[in-house]
Amino acid sequence: MITPNGKSLALTKTVLAENPILIKKVITNGNHKIGYLMYNGFFPSYDSKLSEVFGYFKSEGITDLVLDLRYNGGGSVLSSARLASMITGQFRGQIFSELAYNQKKSYLNRKYTFTSTINGTSINSLNLTKLYVLTTKNTASASELIINGLDPYINVVQIGDATYGKNVASVTLYDSPNLTKSNANSSHRYAMQLIVAQSVNSVGFGDYLDGLIPDYKLTERIKTLGVLGDPSEPLLSTAIGKITGTARLVPTEKPSDDFKYINDSKNLKGQNQMYIE
Repeated sequence: MITPNGKSLALTKTVLAENPILIKKVITNGNHKIGYLMYNGFFPSYDSKLSEVFGYFKSEGITDLVLDLRYNGGGSVLSSARLASMITGQFRGQIFSELAYNQKKSYLNRKYTFTSTINGTSINSLNLTKLYVLTTKNTASASELIINGLDPYINVVQIGDATYGKNVASVTLYDSPNLTKSNANSSHRYAMQLIVAQSVNSVGFGDYLDGLIPDYKLTERIKTLGVLGDPSEPLLSTAIGKITGTARLVPTEKPSDDFKYINDSKNLKGQNQMYIE
């Protein structure tokens, strides 16, 4: 029940934007300097900031990289290609991913390649030949694209749960003369998000509707949830153990106290869909 108290407050409207770069750090373990990045969304407006993170890793001289995509539901295909280029750097100009359309599309098999720049500015690259990726059922779309797109080129070690299995891409059609957001009818508040293509890697593989299966299965459990970014957190600890050769046997049985994954606001609004620029 609401009881009036005679007081009033002036509220100011503002726009909040989530920075997908949640955690970046370097963990030293023996002879290894391990870069850890928790990245929660593929948003092109943050790609330059992402390159700065890789500049930091490069300046620290990291020997290994753990990319935490456990809660990353996806986003821009272009951002995914840029991130793959920051992880590597030695494959510039080669195909990272292709979008295969049906035969009625005029621009069949649109290609995304490894790049060296973002809007004309050079990106920071690590030239890695091995990557450790942490995944859950919430790892989807452009996050899965990172794993599948890099797989033909470098050794991608996946730790965690099977991914979501979103291997398709979409475009948004607006009520405008050219169907884009530019000059869209302001009286119409809805648009159509159409699935138009399937994503495949450079060797033509894209059939992972059931998700990408981890090399080392480890399901998050409520009883053992740790602090994100802490070396003792189960998924990160397993990755560190695999890097240093000190990992214990990873249990493969399905625990009885699994929790159900829930949608976040970006997913409910369609912002996590893999989309084409």
